[in-house]
Formats: sequence, C-alpha cells, structure tokens
Amino acid sequence: MAKDLLPLVTPSDASFQAPTVAPIAAAPQTSRGPFANMVADVTGGGLPVTPPTVSFTDADFALIRRIGAFMPVHKLLEILNERRACDLGTDKDPYSIEQLVAAIADMHGAKDPTALGRDWPSLRKLLAQARRAGVLEQINNQVIDDFAVVFQLNAKQVVELKDIVLGAKED
Repeated sequence: MAKDLLPLVTPSDASFQAPTVAPIAAAPQTSRGPFANMVADVTGGGLPVTPPTVSFTDADFALIRRIGAFMPVHKLLEILNERRACDLGTDKDPYSIEQLVAAIADMHGAKDPTALGRDWPSLRKLLAQARRAGVLEQINNQVIDDFAVVFQLNAKQVVELKDIVLGAKED
C-alpha cells in the first residue's frame, strides 16, 4: 500500500525536471488599509482621509493625569470611550489609542526629553508633579522599603531614595 503512494518519477531519474513556478506579484502596500485599496482599484481614486477631530475633555484629561501612568492603556481607553458614549451618545467617534498614548506622553513629559532628565532640576520638577497629584503624601518608609525589595535596590540606593523623597515631603 505504501508503494502506491510513491511518486512515479523520482529525482534520481534523468528525465525528472522540477516544475517552474512564476513569482506572485505582491499587492502594493499602503498605509490606507485593504478596503481603501479595493475602493481605489474600483473607482480609480481613493478614500478621503480625514484626521479624527475628537479631543479629550477636561474631565478626560484629569482621569488620564491621575491613572494614565499605571493603568494599562487599552483599559483606560475602554473607560474613556465608555464615558464618551454615555455622555454624548454612541454615534460619536471614539477616541483612538494613538490619541491616548500621545496624551499620556504629553502629560508625563515623555515628549520633552529634557523633562525626563536625570539631573536635580528635573528631579525637583518630578517631585512637584507628584506633590500636585497627591502621590508624594502617600509615600512613607514602608512604601520605599517595599519598592526596594521589589526592584532589588541596594542599601545606598534606599538611603538616597528616602533622603530625596521623604525630604521633599518635609519641604
């Protein structure tokens, strides 16, 4: 039975030639997406691309400022879009992930590399932001000790961290 499955011509035969296969032409890749490419092929034109005009409200910015640094972006986007649908109706355009990532980066200083520097003025700005957000008041010796265990800080790093953060609370 296994002999019936063997090919009639084996590669060792002199008459064997491998079939030639023509290369498949790849479809042009554009950033518009496959649907826009199909419309362009049918109509000879393309879909008009309009940037989203949806912007975050002040309440959305407050929520992003408070929990944007530690909540997963997709979960925060889900919450913001749900709030938007409840406030304005489901016929309104939802926020995009790109908008949210840009807003988080803007609020936490990631767009400006000097805002995330490793010098004293940058550290003072970071501590001032933490004080305004109410985070600095929640940090105590226990929080720093737990942080040191989780991130495996050495004794010198723990002493410096306590000196800087707890010292800023007293100012």
